[in-house]
Amino acid sequence: PLFAKRRSKAVLGQPVPRRSVPPAGMLATAQKQPVHAAAPAVAKEGPEPESLRMPSEMLDGATTATLLHAVIKVQEMRVNLNDLFVSRFEDLVTAGCSNEYPALVERFKLKYEACNANLQQVQDKLICLDQKPLAHLVRALQSEEVARGALLLQLQVLRQHLSVTDLEDPARLEVAEQLAHAQGSIRTHESVINETLEELQCELADVE
Repeated sequence: PLFAKRRSKAVLGQPVPRRSVPPAGMLATAQKQPVHAAAPAVAKEGPEPESLRMPSEMLDGATTATLLHAVIKVQEMRVNLNDLFVSRFEDLVTAGCSNEYPALVERFKLKYEACNANLQQVQDKLICLDQKPLAHLVRALQSEEVARGALLLQLQVLRQHLSVTDLEDPARLEVAEQLAHAQGSIRTHESVINETLEELQCELADVE
């Protein structure tokens, strides 16, 4: 299952093993995973949106710790989607299939929306548990991820545009500036995401 409840080995008064929660930095950025050139396009794009969504009953009666673990799992899924999107986009660029870019973006938007819906469910459950501060942290994480996701989609299009723009074309400078701005904005969002994840990890350690 995409979301399996993790067994905690934490003992009161002892630190939670670091391996139980991936470092925040690893959850905001990740190394690109190699993709075999012969793999079918569908396989390259990962799970369908429906399989990324958490069943609503899955979180029924969930504890605060379980909900925070779900947040971490959603973040892992999102990192994988980011890598898959970049890899798939590069495949299309290499193949010269620019006509397929819009459809690729739309397919991945649906996947990201599934992740956002999962975080919304967690927020609602945290509020029901009277954990409003934690719900606010999850909402902040979701907001930053939505902004970063939109920039990531834009970034790939700008890179492709820049690569095919003639060196003497006056529009090239404008595209390069837009690309640099998008890259800077992504780094800013990633910094906030990392900080928010660190806070959530500390809260998770406290409740386990």
